[in-house]
Amino acid sequence: MERTPYNEADPDGWMRQLDFADERGLITYLVLEDQDRVDVLNVTWFG
Repeated sequence: MERTPYNEADPDGWMRQLDFADERGLITYLVLEDQDRVDVLNVTWFG
């Protein structure tokens, strides 16, 4: 699994992506550190 920023121009931004299942899936999520919370925004399956 590889975690990457959603926007390459803002690598420390709140939105991030996670590839899974040998890059056949993608999760887009929002990290709200001040609230100790992670919100999943989208799950995409390419298989």
